[in-house]
Amino acid sequence: MIKTSVIVPVYNTQAYLEECFDSIFAQTQKEIEVIAVNDGSTDDSLSVLEKIKERYPELQIINQKNQGPGQARNTGMKLAKGEYIYFCDSDDFLCNCNALERCYQYAAKNGLDVVMFDAEICGDLYGGKKNFYDRKDIIETPYEPMSGEAFIINNFRKAFCPSPDLIYIRAEFLSEQDIYFKKNVYYEDNLFYGMLMLHAKRVMYLPERYYGRRYRQDSIMTSVFDKRHLQDALVVFEAMNELECGGEIKKIYQEIAVDNMKALLELAMQNNLFEDKDNAKKIYEVARTVCGRESYRESDILYQSARIYGKEDRDLENIRNDNLKMLLSKLMFDSGDAVIGIYGIGKEAQRLFREYEKVFGSIKAKLIYIMSNPENRVFRNQKVIGISEIAEQEPEYILITSASYEQEMEKTVTGLYGDQFKLVKLCGDLRF
Repeated sequence: MIKTSVIVPVYNTQAYLEECFDSIFAQTQKEIEVIAVNDGSTDDSLSVLEKIKERYPELQIINQKNQGPGQARNTGMKLAKGEYIYFCDSDDFLCNCNALERCYQYAAKNGLDVVMFDAEICGDLYGGKKNFYDRKDIIETPYEPMSGEAFIINNFRKAFCPSPDLIYIRAEFLSEQDIYFKKNVYYEDNLFYGMLMLHAKRVMYLPERYYGRRYRQDSIMTSVFDKRHLQDALVVFEAMNELECGGEIKKIYQEIAVDNMKALLELAMQNNLFEDKDNAKKIYEVARTVCGRESYRESDILYQSARIYGKEDRDLENIRNDNLKMLLSKLMFDSGDAVIGIYGIGKEAQRLFREYEKVFGSIKAKLIYIMSNPENRVFRNQKVIGISEIAEQEPEYILITSASYEQEMEKTVTGLYGDQFKLVKLCGDLRF
């Protein structure tokens, strides 16, 4: 019996193939099949695969014309005979020789459709960046079986990580639900993950780093964000928004789509992609599909998309401004008696103050600017203090302004002070 089918899409990764396949064949679980799908590589990847096969004759090599990693994985899935399926990128590796065995044991014992785990980061471009693939400190339900919907509801803001390399999946479940990757597009893993969680009855998160994620030049992850990336992202986000679901999970999936649209707008502007009117038109059309007008974030995306496309919509502009005023009025910045902690002085904080002063004028409240490690920083002509120095300030609340680090910042405050301070997350709670 084959316990695990390991599927490896390969495209121009000749330098990393030996490490990848050595890590797979070194697994303590031996009841595996390994399928390498050479997706039209133009370097020496195929010849390297054939040399690897000399050492590991059981390696299956499939050649196809270039169709992208999603379709390469689909090809492997159609051939797979294992009880479970695992995808591994060919420039990465398994960093724990017990990874597949451990996943199988948990899956079989608990009747799981999906097992999730974490990754270490390495490579020339790593540079000590935040490891978004290590979630053990923010997911509070490790080793606990639950439905995919429950996992998303409890964890998506803290730990939305759609990488298929961190997921071990029951093959029959994929077949029953007819779940495949959308072919010929980037960001196909977002839609795949969305479908997995929507249909999975039993999933489990293991707070263990089994995977080695490599940050390197010329990978999909580090390639320049161009017109193709923009168009593919819009296709995937629109498809994710159209998944058939309801209730809380529908709301969350829409939030994911909206958050992705916000990031997409910023990336496209940074890379001057809206000089192409087709791009401007497409992002406006998708924004109208994905975004409503009830919240500031959604109405702002609609407004920005309309402006980029050259559409004047006074009603939309008024709705966006009304939503902004309503959001900003919750901050108590107009109260001369209020003391408010501002944790984080990055771009979101700077944008917040620009917007507030544009709408309401000067801030009357006393603001305390806070960082984890201020190192003599000054912000808005005021000394920034350390998070450990706020105990005697007695703020009305602490506003966490960072989108990327809000969970860690929340944990830092509660770790130091328990529930002494009310916390408000600018991006997570207020949807700024």
